[in-house]
Amino acid sequence: MRKICDALSANGYKLSVFSRSTVYSSDDYRVTPINCFFHQGFLAYAEFNFRLLLKLFMRRADKYSFVDLDTALPNWIVSKLSDKPLIYDAHEYYVESPEITDRKLIQLIWRGIARFIIPRADMAYTVNESLAKELDRRYSRSFDVIKNVPWKVSDRTDIDKQQEDYIILYQGVINMGRGLEEMINVMPRLPWAKLMIIGDGDITDRLKNNVEIQNLANVVFIEKQEPNTLRAFTKKAWIGINLLDISNKNYYYSLANKYFDYMQSAIPCISMNTPAYQALNIEYETSILIDDIDDDTIVKAIETLKGNNIIYDRLKANTKKAAEVYHWENEIPKLLSIYR
Repeated sequence: MRKICDALSANGYKLSVFSRSTVYSSDDYRVTPINCFFHQGFLAYAEFNFRLLLKLFMRRADKYSFVDLDTALPNWIVSKLSDKPLIYDAHEYYVESPEITDRKLIQLIWRGIARFIIPRADMAYTVNESLAKELDRRYSRSFDVIKNVPWKVSDRTDIDKQQEDYIILYQGVINMGRGLEEMINVMPRLPWAKLMIIGDGDITDRLKNNVEIQNLANVVFIEKQEPNTLRAFTKKAWIGINLLDISNKNYYYSLANKYFDYMQSAIPCISMNTPAYQALNIEYETSILIDDIDDDTIVKAIETLKGNNIIYDRLKANTKKAAEVYHWENEIPKLLSIYR
């Protein structure tokens, strides 16, 4: 979101950004938190959307852009009443996200909202080609693709530094279905390695408790970092992990920004064998792709990289080539064409 907003602001757009809390501030545009009394469940969504609707009525715009479905209704209402364009920014396959797939009534409501609003948006874009194709099919409309890639790292003098430790890195949201529980469970089989988990999320405390129960000295947690400070940790890693429970459709069609963060820091990755990652790995082989997150599968992939320097060095060399292509500067022209 910050990259999108910064790019639009730098190219002449005056932005008003609304969020549930103060996620960040900017000197170039206004970021307005919407403070709510309720923080969970239906009432939290209802209150937030009602407050957002009032904010949108008070601050009219030439274009309205909503990120995922949980802010769709207020933006559609105001864009319709003011006869202004509506833009859908789909960061994920929202109706198939793991938080709602086991709650059938809630999922049914969101599916109804999606079927009503998404075809009525003037423009729509998402994070990769395979998800765009699936959304095209489901909602009978075209989606553009804006990949969630990082800014290009200009100073790359340190990427060939020999790693002193076998640091296995996970960075991002710590939620269910991210392969973190499985990764922690295999660490007793990898005593020569250290697992570094950077971020925060719904299951952080549970994972920390699991590590404490197993008395794992080779697993460390680091709090969520700003993008500029995160790379200092990323570049010290040996490999990155991007593990997902791909039985969930949202994860199956996802394309994680961490995948490209690892790439920009010249770190080979272990990722999932899905269409999005298959396409990237065919073009630039930077990863070992696995079909599941069973313990034996994870250990085999990691030990392959440790035991075969030829494979590791080839993947690392390919990350440098891919990093010249997959960076935010190459996405900005496509983003601007959508908003224009």
